[in-house]
Amino acid sequence: MFRHAPVALVMVLALLAAPGELAGVGLGAAPAEAQAGAMNADAQVFFERGNARFQRARRARGLRQQQLLEEALAAYVQSLRIVRSRNALFNAALVLEQLERPADAFAYYREYLRVPGLSDTERRDAERQLEGLRAEVAVVAVTSVPAGATVHVDRLDLAPVGTTPLEVALRPGPHRLVLSQEGYADGEAAVRAVRGERVEVRVAREATLSAVRRDAPEGGTRRGDGEVSGRSLTLPPGDHVAVWEGDDGARGEARFTLRVGEGPRDVSIVPAVGTLVVASQPAGEVSLDGAAVGAGSRLELRLPPGDHTVRIEAPGRTPLERRLRLDPGETLMLAATLGEGPTPARFRPAAHTLLALGLAAGAAGAGVGVVGLRERDDYEARCFPNGGAGCVAQRADVDRFADVADGLFVAGGALALTAIVLYVVGRKRPGTRGNASLAAAIAPGTAVATARFELGAPR
Repeated sequence: MFRHAPVALVMVLALLAAPGELAGVGLGAAPAEAQAGAMNADAQVFFERGNARFQRARRARGLRQQQLLEEALAAYVQSLRIVRSRNALFNAALVLEQLERPADAFAYYREYLRVPGLSDTERRDAERQLEGLRAEVAVVAVTSVPAGATVHVDRLDLAPVGTTPLEVALRPGPHRLVLSQEGYADGEAAVRAVRGERVEVRVAREATLSAVRRDAPEGGTRRGDGEVSGRSLTLPPGDHVAVWEGDDGARGEARFTLRVGEGPRDVSIVPAVGTLVVASQPAGEVSLDGAAVGAGSRLELRLPPGDHTVRIEAPGRTPLERRLRLDPGETLMLAATLGEGPTPARFRPAAHTLLALGLAAGAAGAGVGVVGLRERDDYEARCFPNGGAGCVAQRADVDRFADVADGLFVAGGALALTAIVLYVVGRKRPGTRGNASLAAAIAPGTAVATARFELGAPR
């Protein structure tokens, strides 16, 4: 027991290291103390229990020492199940080394060296411990193309030993390595591990391709994972999203997962559109967002989601306009009854003419009346009180002027009155307002947009 201990170095390091900063290294080494903030309370309890057993094992002998080391290892492993702390990793590796389990100790030292933030001293001491074990273990260095493959040794039902690139210590003899990675076929390699030697294994794997077939309607744009495509797009296995965008603004998407080795399959995209049914009494012309879309007593429109303005017009009827919001997949029914339109003014030209004639007759009557008044004044000045030659004829002229003026005034008044009557009878009348109701309706059949996609190697 404790047979690989650089005692002098370990004692110096143990004295200089702050608690938790450096794990003990071999015989005589005090195990590292956990930093207060590095572990939660449960992990701390098991870590300190392991340290206590480790310290007691340093002073024990024989079977008692073996028992204490096993108890220390169990406590460190339990702590690591809660928090993968560097101190617990290093101390567990020390215990495994003293329990003559060099392959397991090698694995813990390797994991310890992958912990970020190690100081130069910590890294150097761990590498020294690791080098001391190489003569006792069979080391296999595994790399893959591409890197990042998960490595299983001999059995797939056991936990993987890590991801490439990695070094793993195995018992001497033949082994089977299985490498797996999403988007690639599994790779295998047979290797014979030799104690005290380092064997390198490199596994190159090809991607396994699958295909997604999707038949799309004419028009529109097809996208896959943000890339514009036609009827085909190369995609690697994994999670993907495919989008179809119609020329009329309709849009739909499908999310799907392609797995390694999967054969062709169909994936459907349901366009994210809404349906608006417009029912009009009487039949009218329908405009949507300022553009005419059709006419009739019933129209069914497939629209992109969002806000829309609908306007319905019919001859002799008051136009009706309605603002509505359509959600994806929603079907709305807009039932509209158009009100009566305004009645245009009638007889207006005739009324204008009669009024003009009436005014003209009145003006003419006024002119004749002025002449008649002058003639009467002349008649009275010359013929009264004694009369004279020509007075009888002049009197007849005065009466005639008066009669003509009166006739013109009467005619003008009659014409003006007739014009007023026509204005009143033929005046413009306002129309009545229509009404509309908006309600959900049963959705019609749903169209399906599809496109063809083929998988390729990962990008």
